[in-house]
Amino acid sequence: MWLWKNHILTGNQYAPGSCELALLKADRDLRLADGAKELPSWLPPVIEIESRRQTIATARRNLEDLARARALTPAGGQALAILIELDEGRNPARTPFDRYGVPPLPAANRIIARVVNGEETWWEYEFLKGLQLPETSAAAKLVEARNRALTGNALKARGVVVAIGLGGLVFLPGTLLAFGRVGRKPPAVNYAERWKLALGLGVFLLAYLAFIGFGNGIQWGLGALADDAQASRPLPMGWFIALDSLSRLLPAAIALALLFRRPRHACSRLGITGPLDGRMVLGSFSLILILQYGISVGLGRHMPPNPTGGLAMIESGPVGLIFAVVSACMVAPYAEEILYRGVLFRSLANRAGVVAGVVLSAAVFALTHFANWEDLSALAVFGAVVALAFASSRTLLTAIALHALYNAAIKIPEWIIYHAPLS
Repeated sequence: MWLWKNHILTGNQYAPGSCELALLKADRDLRLADGAKELPSWLPPVIEIESRRQTIATARRNLEDLARARALTPAGGQALAILIELDEGRNPARTPFDRYGVPPLPAANRIIARVVNGEETWWEYEFLKGLQLPETSAAAKLVEARNRALTGNALKARGVVVAIGLGGLVFLPGTLLAFGRVGRKPPAVNYAERWKLALGLGVFLLAYLAFIGFGNGIQWGLGALADDAQASRPLPMGWFIALDSLSRLLPAAIALALLFRRPRHACSRLGITGPLDGRMVLGSFSLILILQYGISVGLGRHMPPNPTGGLAMIESGPVGLIFAVVSACMVAPYAEEILYRGVLFRSLANRAGVVAGVVLSAAVFALTHFANWEDLSALAVFGAVVALAFASSRTLLTAIALHALYNAAIKIPEWIIYHAPLS
C-alpha cells in the first residue's frame, strides 16, 4: 500500500520545491553545455554533457512537464518563456512575457548587478546578451569564466568515475567468471543458508515496515518542529544526520537480532566484516556502468522527463555534502545490503536458488526505490550485480563496498556540479 501510494498514485504530482530543483538542474546543465564548447567533440558525451541545443530542448521539456502538473513557479515561467524563444530560434530579449502569463525579467542594470554578485541565472544572462548593450561585455567575461570553471569541475569529478570504471575492466573477465559459477544453489554451510523462506521474508517485511515507520515519524516530528511558532531555529544538521542514520540502521539491526543467535554470528555468517574482494568490487562497478549506459541509450530518450534529476535541497552547501556522504555513501550501503542482500536475497536463494534470488531481490530493490521506468531498470541491474557479487564472494562486505562506491560515484560529482557554489 505504501509503495502504491508513493510511487504509482503520484503520477505527475511533484513535491513542494520541485520547480526550484528543476531550475537549479537546468541552470547548471546549460552552463555545462556552454562551458564545454572548447572541449574536444568526443569528450562532452563521455562526461554526460549534451550540446547546447539538446540541453535547451531538455530543459524546456522538463519545465513544460512541471507546467502541465501546475508545479511551475513564476520564476520557472520566466525561464520557460526564454527557453521556448531560444529553442525556436528567436531573440530572448524580445520574449513576450505577458503572452506567457509571467512577469518580465528585471531591467538590464539589475541583471548586470546580479552577474557581478554571482547571482544570475543562465536564462537571465541569455536575455541580457540578446539586448546587445555595450556595458554587458564585462558581465559576459564573468559568466563565461564561471561556466568554464563549472565544466572543469565536472570534467574532474565525472572523469574520476570514468577512470575507475575503465580500470575495473581489467577485473571484469574474472568477475564474470565468478558470477557464472554461482548459477546454482550453494551448499548449506551455516544456518544463514538454511533458514526458511517464510522466516526471511517475514523478517524483511517487518524491518522494511520499521524503516517506513521510523522515516515517517521523523518527517512528522520535523514538520511539527517547523510549524512550531516558538521554534527559534531549525533542527541542527548534526541531529538530522543522526536521525536519518538511525532510521536506516535500526531496521537492519532488528532484522539481524531476529535472525541470528549472537551478534558475532551476523558478522561471521554474512561476512559483514569481510574479507573484502576488491577486484570483484571494481569489476562489478565496471559492469554496472556498462549495463546502465546501455539502458540510458536504449530507454532514456523514450522515458518521461525527471525535471529535478533526483536532486535534493538538503544536500546544498558544505553541510549538505556531509549529509550526502554520511547518508548515501556510508550508512545506506550497510543498512540496505543487510536487508536486501543479507536477508532478502539470502532467503530467496535458500529456497529457489541463486538465479531466482538475484532476479527477485533485484526487482524488490528497484521497486522500493522506484522513480521512473529508466531508473527502475537501472536499479534492477544494480541490485542484480550486487547480489551476484555477494553470492560470488560469500561476504557481504564486498556488496557493501560496491554499493558505497556506486553511491559515491553519483553523489559526489552531483554535489560538485549542482550544489557547490559557482566560483
